[in-house]
Amino acid sequence: MISLRFPSVLAAGLLLGSALPATVVGQADKAYQSAARSLDVVWITVSPVNPRNIYIGVMNGNYLPTSDRVMGSTDGGTTFKYVPRAMDACEPFLFGPGGTSISGTCGDDNAADQYTLRSADGKLWNDVPYNQVAISPLKPYRWYGVQSDFQSPDSGGGCFSTVGVSIDAGRRWREASTPPDIAPMANDSHSATDKSGSNEVNSLVADPTRANTVYANYTDCDYNSTSLVASSQDGGVNWTMLSVPDGLQTFVVHTDSHEPGLLVGTTEDQGIPADRIYLSRDQGQTWSASTCPGQLHGICPIAVVDNVFGAGQSYAFLQSGIYAFKRSGPARARLAISTRLPVPASRIEDARAGSHLGDPIYLLGNTADGNHTYLYRSTNSGVTWKALPVRTLPH
Repeated sequence: MISLRFPSVLAAGLLLGSALPATVVGQADKAYQSAARSLDVVWITVSPVNPRNIYIGVMNGNYLPTSDRVMGSTDGGTTFKYVPRAMDACEPFLFGPGGTSISGTCGDDNAADQYTLRSADGKLWNDVPYNQVAISPLKPYRWYGVQSDFQSPDSGGGCFSTVGVSIDAGRRWREASTPPDIAPMANDSHSATDKSGSNEVNSLVADPTRANTVYANYTDCDYNSTSLVASSQDGGVNWTMLSVPDGLQTFVVHTDSHEPGLLVGTTEDQGIPADRIYLSRDQGQTWSASTCPGQLHGICPIAVVDNVFGAGQSYAFLQSGIYAFKRSGPARARLAISTRLPVPASRIEDARAGSHLGDPIYLLGNTADGNHTYLYRSTNSGVTWKALPVRTLPH
């Protein structure tokens, strides 16, 4: 489905030329090799209000889903500064609706080492007493948080989770009721006599149409996927379990802007088509099978952006290029601009952008050997691309 430190670092750009056919995309790799060693960029988050305001997670070694450090830019990646707070192993940062707030979950997956920080301006960061948060798209000051012990019993942990609610963007919290089959976190460390639950809350999802409704995706004690999802329609006071479509063994819920107002479910079950999703219009009471927006021949997109290559359409990045599609429909026309990508489409890890024609578009692309992932930007709807190497990592 992810989120550092001190002085500023100039990210010197390197113009890659006008047309860049797939046959010469190796020039992009050479651009980085000719510069001082660039850090790998493992994720990027773009402000929904100002697409020149971005955060990147950078690594100084092997690629991982989380980052060694986090850097921010207010000029579209021309210059970067480390986020002025010691953070590491961060998942992609999360902007609140309307860009009203920023939150980042960092630290190891073990709950004892995982933490969340929040900021209203990207300069002053404060601790949040939960290791995962979800923000209501209707009321950006309503936050939901969960604190879980993600260590399995064999590693000295247990199944414990506590859910909290904030109505002032994470400044103050109240503890919610405990979801079914979940044992609350009583303290920072549990003894053998503590009564562990059978599952933990792995993530929370705020409903797209009801500010007081929140969903809790479960994992079992060994951090394996389950088909269990709890729902509260009164801000965490009462919880019920959702029904699972088609008797699935694994199931998680989330939201998608291309399925407006709907709850979206996905599964990892074997034998289910790769493009299969499940949609609910009634807060998870009933489900209908569908396919992921922008799918092509049964394959879901690597990433989707809206309007930036032409107003009124969405654009799916697939291994064979960029394709236009409407609303939640399948991919249709392949864009000629696909031949100008700075790396082959099959080597794109992610794409993020603003939401208007001409807004910056950002790509994360792998090198030919697959050992590094770098950042590229276009400000003219994909006609030309600039490499944005992050060259140094001060200690």
